Amino acid sequence: TYESLQEKKEDVLKKVRETKEELINWKGDDSEECEKLREEAKNNTKEFLGNSVEAIIAALERVKTRIQESDKFTDEEKNQMIGQIDAKIKEIEDTKASIENATTGQDIKEIAKKINASWKNTKQNLSKYSYKAAIAKLNTVVNKFERVNDKLEKAISDIAEKGTDVSELNALKEQYSN
Repeated sequence: TYESLQEKKEDVLKKVRETKEELINWKGDDSEECEKLREEAKNNTKEFLGNSVEAIIAALERVKTRIQESDKFTDEEKNQMIGQIDAKIKEIEDTKASIENATTGQDIKEIAKKINASWKNTKQNLSKYSYKAAIAKLNTVVNKFERVNDKLEKAISDIAEKGTDVSELNALKEQYSN
């Protein structure tokens, strides 16, 4: 799940930070031990980036499932949003492949920048989809309100036709409608 991936990512991030702090003490050292530590730092960073990518994909898959299961969107809207999500997943999966092929610290930095930029863009899109879902739900509520209001008007009209004073009901309806 997204949550377990986030937890795993945080654990690896802790290792990355610890290794980075340890490397500060070895600055300028070219010993075999220092090289092993640098390699460990690269591997930890690659693992962190891989976990980050997995978490992003899990978040996208979760939203995709919600969209697919939603009755708040037309099929056309669903297909458009799902198509955008699938394209983003493909883009991120391609980035994941490049993580494994990275050999230098500079390669890893470039990939990290790409992942961060992609995540920022993804978060904006996820917010947009959430906003669309909220609007759709709000429209459903408004439509229900309008139907209730129509039924209330008909009931008041039926009562008025029978000669009953409906001024108090009309006042309550006005209060309800506003």
